[in-house]
Amino acid sequence: MSPGNATQPPESPRAHFAFELRRHRQAANLTQRQLAARIGFSDSMVNMVELAKRPPSRRFAELCDRVFDLNGGMVRLYAATTWNKAPEYLRPWLEEEQDATGLRTWQPTIVPGLLQTEAYAREIIAATPGITDEELEKRLMNRIQRQSILQRVKPLALNVVMDEVVLHRIIGDIEVMREQLVARHATLVG
Repeated sequence: MSPGNATQPPESPRAHFAFELRRHRQAANLTQRQLAARIGFSDSMVNMVELAKRPPSRRFAELCDRVFDLNGGMVRLYAATTWNKAPEYLRPWLEEEQDATGLRTWQPTIVPGLLQTEAYAREIIAATPGITDEELEKRLMNRIQRQSILQRVKPLALNVVMDEVVLHRIIGDIEVMREQLVARHATLVG
């Protein structure tokens, strides 16, 4: 989906930011060049952000908030684009994942994050040593949010190879495993 397509919901946090940026810019009757001049960024940067080809910076979002008088609305959308709730080491991958048209993964120990149910993901994340309840909820929200790439109008091609032991290893309890296996089988087959 292109960010300018108003008939479809944005497919990712970055596309949502791009969609809202374009909507507010057009409502203010500004060209990309005019907006760029007001916020001190190049017009090519404004164009790339509107096309969801480049992520915005926090400063970019703050300046757009000022121009459009949005009281922090663009900064809140920016926060979703940064995966700021994800561990630092994982953030570059999450950005790439959002733009991918296909992914291949081999999982020898657990169901991959893109296919985890909320209950299964909660059990996996809760096993992290020293994790707080607040951090658990943030990481869980991130894990579930990542799965939106599977619901896009043009979803990515996902090829997963799992060791059979993944299906036999009980994570949580038997109900968590049942839900995981039934839900993801339906996703993959249906």
